[in-house]
Amino acid sequence: MDQSDYNQFLDVVYDSAVDPGAWPQVLRRFAELTGAESALLIQQDEQIGKGQAIRVNVDPDAAEPYYGHFATRNVLHNTKDPVETLRKWCSNAAWATCQPAWPFAEGRRNATRPFSA
Repeated sequence: MDQSDYNQFLDVVYDSAVDPGAWPQVLRRFAELTGAESALLIQQDEQIGKGQAIRVNVDPDAAEPYYGHFATRNVLHNTKDPVETLRKWCSNAAWATCQPAWPFAEGRRNATRPFSA
């Protein structure tokens, strides 16, 4: 992937922030750039276990077995308080998205420090 491919991909990702209908295009382009046959983006509420997915080139017959297999292995479903479990789990991790000072949490982008440590 060269710089122009990367920039074009980021343009599509940023477009999806204001147009949720662009997510299939993001996934399609991501699959192309990575050489994948398909792509899947899952959003799930860990407290109730319900969610939705955006699929690109995913065999519909494969979806149910996939969810059935991985849903039973989700460690957050076996805890009393999934949100607190995730908060504790991330407190020792180096994942910037788990930090409470994450600038996107307030709906704004911090261009000089995209992720707070």
